[in-house]
Amino acid sequence: MRVPSHGNTTSFAKGNYTINAYASPVPCETDTTDNTLSDGIIMVTILGDVDGDFDVDLYDAVALLVRYGAKKGDPCYDPNSDINCNGKIDLYDAVILLRHYGEKDP
Repeated sequence: MRVPSHGNTTSFAKGNYTINAYASPVPCETDTTDNTLSDGIIMVTILGDVDGDFDVDLYDAVALLVRYGAKKGDPCYDPNSDINCNGKIDLYDAVILLRHYGEKDP
């Protein structure tokens, strides 16, 4: 899964990260066993890497084009193809992918 733009990852190395969350106990709380959650993985990768294989290639372009025109809530909408995270898969996403086409993370 690619991190959306509202989750700024510019200072992170590329790779997979596990999401951890902790809720501080509220006054008089006696059962704190459910205050910690460790679940889900976020992948930090190159912009345009729709399929998450750490490169931007023809497979990413095809995956985006198959979903082109989809909007958030549509059955074929995929957040990985919504590169600019504006809720729709459109020309702006394709342009971002093309800017990074051919990039590969070593």
